[in-house]
Amino acid sequence: MSHSVQEVKYNGIADLRTISKAEWEAINVTGQDAVEWRGIGSSVPGAKFVDGAIDYFRTDPEFDLVMEKSGA
Repeated sequence: MSHSVQEVKYNGIADLRTISKAEWEAINVTGQDAVEWRGIGSSVPGAKFVDGAIDYFRTDPEFDLVMEKSGA
């Protein structure tokens, strides 16, 4: 994992949003386990995602990436 995403927030309308391992593989994201969000505004820690998954979230308007704050 080389990204600096703190969490991936779901903003879609489903009560439960799941992306299965097979769905990840279908879009050429390998090494990513299934993930689910329970409700609008729910988040999953960024550490659970491989870089390819993060790249996908950058293109899907249902998700927002919350970046880690650089410390000072």
